[in-house]
Amino acid sequence: MEIRFMEERDIPSVAALEQACFSMPWSETSLKESMESGHTIFLVAEEQGEIAGYMGLYAVLDEGDVTNVAVDSPYRRRGIGRALLQYMIELARGRGIRVIHLEVRISNEPAKALYAQLGFQNIGLRKNFYDRPKEDACLMQLAVTPNPVCNCCGREIHAESPQSEEYLAVEKQWGYFSKGKDGLRQRFCLCEDCYDRMTAGFLHPVLEEETTEW
Repeated sequence: MEIRFMEERDIPSVAALEQACFSMPWSETSLKESMESGHTIFLVAEEQGEIAGYMGLYAVLDEGDVTNVAVDSPYRRRGIGRALLQYMIELARGRGIRVIHLEVRISNEPAKALYAQLGFQNIGLRKNFYDRPKEDACLMQLAVTPNPVCNCCGREIHAESPQSEEYLAVEKQWGYFSKGKDGLRQRFCLCEDCYDRMTAGFLHPVLEEETTEW
């Protein structure tokens, strides 16, 4: 499976997915206009040339709103929705977005559970938000923590994915011989380049043991 930015050629497939998943789907025209607005990020999950899922995020300044998350029925229960959300959260983090909002039908327990697992908090209720059928929406919010900054060069460090990190996070406990400072911890981060430069100074060739003949 590949997760990538949605392209114009994907619009018919995404519109068909909208029709299959939602009672009030987005049209091809709406998707195209939203893509061209410059404020919306769309991702698709592609499986063997087929669009298995997609999601959108409307972003303004440091806030984002999830437009829709949809996975085609043959591809459900494979972690595609989770993968799309995780990828989007990392994109949002890199673009300086600090909070993401979304609405979900109050009866959609699987979706609410997934969002909660990813850190979204239930912050309220929108009465009669949905039509066909009429239903309340659960309003959820995720606080997006910024990327760490290398304490050596000052460069912002971007994780390539939620599962991999390109930096070293170190915790150092100070004050072993000072009663008043015991337990004080300092945490710092190093990017790969600074880590390589630092550790290069620690590496020395192994010398053969000298022997002396008497």
